[in-house]
Amino acid sequence: VVCTRSCGQNPNGLRDATVSNLFIPELGPNDSGANSVAVPFGIGVQESGLFCGNTPAVDAYPIRNLVFQNIAIHPEPSCKSQIYDDSGRVQWGTRDTPSAIFYDREKSDIMTCDFRGTVKYSDD
Repeated sequence: VVCTRSCGQNPNGLRDATVSNLFIPELGPNDSGANSVAVPFGIGVQESGLFCGNTPAVDAYPIRNLVFQNIAIHPEPSCKSQIYDDSGRVQWGTRDTPSAIFYDREKSDIMTCDFRGTVKYSDD
């Protein structure tokens, strides 16, 4: 659904993006339905990917302030989400800005574990 094939070559990195109010309905069984989901979230740098052409990532490639909120994915994903870095050069968030958030920060109270607007998967 939200996947990056980033080689980490842009010094501006991947930051300050919000995906909100996304609904993916289940239209029939996973193996024969109209909708399918492979990887819900795949975020990071895969320097060894075929699409990178052996070009190294920039040092301290920032990934931060990615917000995913109010998302409902009803088809069962065929793979798990992945947060990855095979370059060792990703700067994951900062003290004040996390890398990725999977809930609505404005409506949640993390001190009481009350997370609103979270990413939800089908219970089927």
